[in-house]
Amino acid sequence: MSWPGLPAEIRRHILEQLFNAARAHGEPLSGYTVVSLEFQAFLEGRLYYSLDVRPRELGTFMAVFNKVYRRKYVQRLGLVLNLPCQTIPSPIGWQSHMPEHRPLLLMLLIYTGGPDRRPILPGLRAQQRLDNSIFITGVRSLFRLLATWTREQVTSRGILLEIIADAKSYWQTMGENMQRLNGPRRIHSTQIVDGRLMSASIDIPPREWQRTLKAAELDFHFELGLYGGSRGKGKDEDEDEDEDKERGRRWRPRRREPPFPKVRVVTALTIRRRTIRRFHPKAVQAIVQSLPCLEDLDWHIRPYPTLSIYRTFEQDLNRVLLVLPSSMQQVHVTQVHDYVLEQGETNVDYQRADAVFRYIWRTKLSQLQGLSLEYKARTLESEMKHSATLWPNLERLVLRPRGSISNHAPTEDFNRLMQNAAQVVRRMPKLRFLMIYDTTGLTMGCLVCRILESSLAIGIKCSWRCHINTATMEAWDVTAGARRLYDIG
Repeated sequence: MSWPGLPAEIRRHILEQLFNAARAHGEPLSGYTVVSLEFQAFLEGRLYYSLDVRPRELGTFMAVFNKVYRRKYVQRLGLVLNLPCQTIPSPIGWQSHMPEHRPLLLMLLIYTGGPDRRPILPGLRAQQRLDNSIFITGVRSLFRLLATWTREQVTSRGILLEIIADAKSYWQTMGENMQRLNGPRRIHSTQIVDGRLMSASIDIPPREWQRTLKAAELDFHFELGLYGGSRGKGKDEDEDEDEDKERGRRWRPRRREPPFPKVRVVTALTIRRRTIRRFHPKAVQAIVQSLPCLEDLDWHIRPYPTLSIYRTFEQDLNRVLLVLPSSMQQVHVTQVHDYVLEQGETNVDYQRADAVFRYIWRTKLSQLQGLSLEYKARTLESEMKHSATLWPNLERLVLRPRGSISNHAPTEDFNRLMQNAAQVVRRMPKLRFLMIYDTTGLTMGCLVCRILESSLAIGIKCSWRCHINTATMEAWDVTAGARRLYDIG
């Protein structure tokens, strides 16, 4: 039987097996695509469905997709930033007697310095500018290519763009390597003071040792930004600021043009756990502002390691959420690790966060269909309990209020969570799925609620024997009556 005479299902199965075998053996597919138009359409559709492209490959990318019909095949596009892992020179006036102590000496100086001071290592700012330049150039080059694409040329769902920075920095690599070793507790070094050579020994307490290595694994305060410098500003801005401060004038930042062109074919943006480097919120904000048709955002925020270089989670999150377009339908924000705080937070911090969150929810995210958020317990629970905001289109809600279930009174805390969840379901007329969970402590609990046409299904999983009190059951009875749900299970 000839190839055209075979049923369509069999032909697709044969082509699928051919594609998988060629990919498994590293065999190029170009020879198969010239067999027939059917071969070409099928194999190119599989080949271009999901792509990872590096900045140096954008020339090839442009040549391939100059054929407009191929743009229909692209559903996911990952931009992989090749950031260098370069050795940083020793600080001026400091030298370690033992080469293996040198990385730890550098880490200690950075860890105790913090981002609010001038860089103490020569080459540190230059390295940060180099990383930022690679990031900006890569994103800008890709966006310039995608800006020429139209929505009619791509799939109806648009393109998912993933920003990937999975190359570990020098500090992350050294931190991981030294974490595996039973490292030194004392570093012998020399320092030049007033032209004289002086020897010194630095004793490292075990706690300080672990904190320094942990901060190094998180890449200290370094992050990918727009303009370079230790605070995310360019060279000209830093110099102008210093000059104005010396003359007693108030410094004002210069206005800059948007760093990236507008791209209308990208409808989803993701920065996930695969990306181990941290992005300055202004950088993510600039990307979001260049995507006017954005509908989905999946952002895994990486924290600062210490309070001395701590910018609050609210500042990172709010800066991006405030520029989201009205087309947003899905938002998923995850705090990858807990912040390692050295001091407690104040009620003022929570009140400020609550106010900003309420403003954002009411003005920018009222059209959301899905929301997933991991955040500190006190802020999330305050929003769940007190906000009168109605999200008329929200169908799926996942909340992880970190630290909401304590180890000493888990049953009381979990009942409070369930009562707040009942109020959330009552205020959202289209909500069909709700999950609230906390796994940060020794006692872990999860509430899953599914709302069907006329029924309400509630599932509970706890790591201890939890008793549901009368107030909680009454709260859900009121919610079921308000939503006209007559079957509760």
